[in-house]
Order: sequence, then C-alpha cells, then structure tokens
Amino acid sequence: MTRGVSPAARSGTCYFLCSILTLLCPSLVFAHLLNMSQVQIDVQPDGQVDVQLELDLTVALGGSAEFHSASQTPDPLAEPALHELADTIAGAVHLMAGAVRIDLTAVRLTMPDDGLDVFLSGLVWPRAHLELQGHMPTGEGGLPAPVRVVFEPAFPFEEPIAVTLRDVAGGITVSRWLVAEQRSPQLVFAGAPPGANVETASQSGPDATEPLAVLLKRYLWFGFDHILPGGLDHLLFVAGLFLGSRRIRELIGLISTYTLAHTLTLGLAALSWVEVSATVVEPLIAVSIAWIAVENLRPNPSVWWRAGVVLLFGLIHGLGFAGAIREAGLPAEGTLWALAAFNVGVELGQLTWILLLLALFGYWRRRPGYDRWVVRPLSVLIGLVAIVWTVERLIA
Repeated sequence: MTRGVSPAARSGTCYFLCSILTLLCPSLVFAHLLNMSQVQIDVQPDGQVDVQLELDLTVALGGSAEFHSASQTPDPLAEPALHELADTIAGAVHLMAGAVRIDLTAVRLTMPDDGLDVFLSGLVWPRAHLELQGHMPTGEGGLPAPVRVVFEPAFPFEEPIAVTLRDVAGGITVSRWLVAEQRSPQLVFAGAPPGANVETASQSGPDATEPLAVLLKRYLWFGFDHILPGGLDHLLFVAGLFLGSRRIRELIGLISTYTLAHTLTLGLAALSWVEVSATVVEPLIAVSIAWIAVENLRPNPSVWWRAGVVLLFGLIHGLGFAGAIREAGLPAEGTLWALAAFNVGVELGQLTWILLLLALFGYWRRRPGYDRWVVRPLSVLIGLVAIVWTVERLIA
C-alpha cells in the first residue's frame, strides 16, 4: 500500500498557501517599485520651473479608503485639507539653485480616477499627480546656477524616489533614485563653463560623482528588494519551476537558463537597445506563470521542451525587470555598474527565495504523495492567480 505524504508536509503546503494569500492581502502587501514616487523637474528657457510629482498618498491621507474618498473631490486644491497637503509636499521638495532655494507653489492636483476596489486591491497602487511651479533666480553673469533637490521627511514620500532634472533648452537630463534627505546630483546648464558653480567631491554630501561603493550598494538593494518581497510575479514563476523540477540538477539547469535569459534582455532593454511596451510585457509575464503552473500538472513533461519554454519566458521577464529600472532611472555616470549591481541584487533575491523553498519542501520532494499534496495544489493556486493577473493586465 502506498503511503501518502506525512501531515508535516501537508502543513507545509498549507503554510505556503497562506503565505501567498498573505502576500495578496491588500493590507499587508508591499508596494515598493509599483508605488514609488516619481518626480520630474523641468527648467524652462524663460526660467520657469515645472515640477511634476506622481505620488501614492495612502500614508499621507491615512489609508486606502481615505485616499479614495479624497479622490472624489471635484477640485482637490479647493478643498482646504488637500490644499494644505499640497503645500506640505511643496515645502518638502527642497529645490536649490546654487545657494538660493526656489519657492514652489502648488498649481494643480489631479487625483486618480479609480474605484474603491482598485484602491483596496493590493495589486494596483493609484497615484495622484501634483504640479508645482517656481522660478529660477538670476545667476552670476546671467547664467543659471546648478540645480539640485532634496526631499525632506516632512512629507512621507514612498521610496525609492525616481527623480529627473531637465534643462529643457539645453537638452541636459540628470536622473537618480533617491531616498528622503539624500541630495540629488546637480543639473548644470548648457553653456556653463567647465567646473563653474559645481561642487567638488571633497564637499559634504553626495553629488553627481557618487562614490562607486555607495552606488553599487544602493542598486544592489533595489534589485534584491524588487524580488523580495516586491516581485510576487517573479516569485511565483520561480516557485512554479521549483515545483515542476523533480531533481535538483534539473532545477539548477532551469534556473540557470532563466537567469541567463532575463539577464540578457534586462541589459539590452535597460540601455534602450531593445524597447517593448509594458502593456505587452506585463500580460505576457502573467501568461508565463500560468503556463508553467499548467505544465506542472502534466505527467513527465520533456526537460528539453521545458528548458526552451523557460528560455523564452526568461527573455520576457528580463524586459519586465528593465521596465522597473528604467522607470526609476539609471545614473548619468556609472550606468553599467548600476545595471550590474541591480542584476546581482535580483539574482540574490531569487537565490534566497529558492533556498526558502528548499528549506520548506526539500525533505518531501522524493517522498510518496509529494506530487498529490504539494505540487498539484500549489500549481493550481499559482495558475489561478496568474490567470487573474493576465485578465487584469489586459484590461488595465
């Protein structure tokens, strides 16, 4: 008589199911790159400064339901509480032209036009659009002084903060990921003599020449954070590969294929050598998860067929990683170092996840009942989640 898998293994399955459901719970899920703050600062030829902010106001307004309630206001800036919040945000954007602070005024606040279910879903994080305006002070010799920004903790910006400073007339752009109280690199305007009004590396605070060790550490963490705990779709894909691999050697081969594939397209797309719209990539990522989950239900699928499928889906997932890092911005200097560090962070997050899966299910992989009590129910759950994501991403 064939024995079923032990109660401990069934408990492990239940624990894994609960873990996935917890990740899907709106009140506990981590937004990370999906609700990061995005800031575009444009200095116009006439000296006007336009600041465009995309912000998740959930924390600032006290919760998702409160954010939704505020979004129903026809004219947000006419509402005293929202106008006060906009002024607080403007005050927290510490924008400097040389040694002079640029005063910013809120001119428009556009709230997301989504239903309450979207605000509470935990899979989508609506963001408000706030526009601020200011004016550049006159610099020495008629040239504008270099501009930089610091985000003060008076307003709870969702981090990381993806910042772009742009000299519209000169076509010069500086991008960087920041956290609160970290200074951005300087935007030096076209026509300024080399070294004019630019701080040197010996002065206090980070500048455009951020130390390499700091840059590597920052992008390494962003890459890891994008996987654990922020990359639920990639975690489910890897979990699907883990569940469908009966031998460790097979698992190592598939994970290596997946890694090589997504590393290739991550580099090509992040450097804009290959461009594919997120409206195409994101549904395909969800489809790839569902496909792997369904394949786990087939008896003895061909290893070579599966490797080819993983290679194709790895290329697609790399485009997804690249979309995240391009949205956040790569540094003007040290781009390849930043890209490499981000990729290493992704791989470390992926490896950590595999080790967690091995710790939970490794002992039971060769025991009777593993397929019935672990592989099949978890694959069905992963497939159902992926199908829901596919539909949501197609209609979004």
